[in-house]
Amino acid sequence: QPLARPKEGFGKIYNEIIRDTLISSGVSVLTDCQVKAIRPLDKGFEIKFPDNSIKIYDKLISTIPLETIAFLLGKQLDFPIEYRALFSLFYCFNGQLGYDAPILSNFTEEAAWKRIITFSKYYGTYEGGDYFCVEVPVENSNTIDKIQLREDFESHVKHFGLLQGELKYQGDIIIQNAYPVYSRAIVDKIASAKHSF
Repeated sequence: QPLARPKEGFGKIYNEIIRDTLISSGVSVLTDCQVKAIRPLDKGFEIKFPDNSIKIYDKLISTIPLETIAFLLGKQLDFPIEYRALFSLFYCFNGQLGYDAPILSNFTEEAAWKRIITFSKYYGTYEGGDYFCVEVPVENSNTIDKIQLREDFESHVKHFGLLQGELKYQGDIIIQNAYPVYSRAIVDKIASAKHSF
């Protein structure tokens, strides 16, 4: 059975199911707050908040960018980390998709788009139509041509006989720093930095 983000959004998972499960296991959960600094202790970590209040935790699991956690620890990376942005296009569609999978990847070099996520395959159609997101990784989000990327995608899929019908563009969004680029030149440095934290 395929699993996807819930129809109600990620908040349903993070703010209810995961939070409640952690709390029932004796974990203290703080959300919607900022961290001012982190200080490692002999046992655990001291977390300082903007109001200068301090809490001590046994363990710290970080999912934030490496530069950010280094800054909070009062350290500085001696190497740069490169990032790619993510340009996402949103569509509604009435017609024949031309594929059955909820996710369709583009492995050709003929167009910039890399993935179609067909949400209607998970949640059901809306007013009889499908809806999906097209993901396009980009090097420099300041210089991209949104219209050109959109036209490239639409012509490319139709060239392969996909999305035969009424394709309705709904909008787009750019997420900066979506993908860190861990090149071979810095992989060892990243591992060393994480170990030193």
